[in-house]
Amino acid sequence: MVLVTIRDVARKAGVSVSTVSRVINQNGYVGEDTERKVLDAMKELHYQPNRIARGLVSRRTSTIGLLIPDVANPFFSEMARGVEDAAIAKGYSVLLCNSDWNPEREQMYIELLKGRWVDGIVVVGSRSQASAIEASVGDTPLVIVDRRSSEFKWSVWTDNCQGAVLAVEHLLAMGCTNIVHIAGPNDSPSAQERRKGYEQAMSRAGLAGKVYEG
Repeated sequence: MVLVTIRDVARKAGVSVSTVSRVINQNGYVGEDTERKVLDAMKELHYQPNRIARGLVSRRTSTIGLLIPDVANPFFSEMARGVEDAAIAKGYSVLLCNSDWNPEREQMYIELLKGRWVDGIVVVGSRSQASAIEASVGDTPLVIVDRRSSEFKWSVWTDNCQGAVLAVEHLLAMGCTNIVHIAGPNDSPSAQERRKGYEQAMSRAGLAGKVYEG
């Protein structure tokens, strides 16, 4: 396989290397006819710009970093697929990383993603402190998923407490009274919210709840 360079594109289009660079990075004025020649040459030669190299100039790589705890978990794998589909629809690619609920591994991947000049980072299900995550990410745009916290500027979360309330109320409406709750990990904010909702609903119904630690 022959490696096609920006010089090959410039030669094919009959323009300078700097002109090709301006077309690729969309930086600076290039006439419409000239731009078309460059794009046609890129297509004919099957030239793919190096996103990392472009990022050094434009600070954009059309890539999003996605950090999840475990891709083998159906909840997180489905979420990853949703992120990927939405990103592709907008012309972005996704770099997927698994933290295994390990703060040190999470930190390592955040640094790796920043080094790849990603345009943004999506962190799902993190148990790290908000200040630690934001300090690691720095100026890179960040979205936290499945973590309700006023500390984060951009977050997407499920109302786990209300969800648990609705689940208990549904069982009560069916005539169930001996309702138990299998709790998640103590260090999981989502699990704690679900337990809180269960206990609230049981208390309002005048019933003694029973919780089994997961």
